[in-house]
Amino acid sequence: MAATEAFIEDLFAEAAHKMWPGDRRLKDYLETIVTGDRAFANPSVKKTNDLFFGLGMPWVLDSIRWQKRTNKSFKESLTLLIKRRNQIAHGSKPRPSVQLRQLRAWHRMIAVYAERLESLVAARIEAVTGHRPNW
Repeated sequence: MAATEAFIEDLFAEAAHKMWPGDRRLKDYLETIVTGDRAFANPSVKKTNDLFFGLGMPWVLDSIRWQKRTNKSFKESLTLLIKRRNQIAHGSKPRPSVQLRQLRAWHRMIAVYAERLESLVAARIEAVTGHRPNW
């Protein structure tokens, strides 16, 4: 989940820089988001939606879906993944078991999720600046 969290934070920061290039206030804002009182710290549905509000993308995760994956099932699966990760990382008793099949499914889900989120953010940047990022 750390890689997913870093991806979301970096995508947000890159988008902010593309949308408001050269704005000196951006550095302080981004530091507040990453390490300050409003720190992201967890790629949950709520925290990710809250983060992207700052780019004018309210409830961005409500738009994430793909073939054979409804938005509801995506958000439920992401929430379960984060819950299981936290239980394992923080030593919950009894320790939950996770099957390799489930890990592979989550891995595929995160890969598609990243592509979908990146595409939505690119569309937002294009709407604001007139230029779609080439990433």
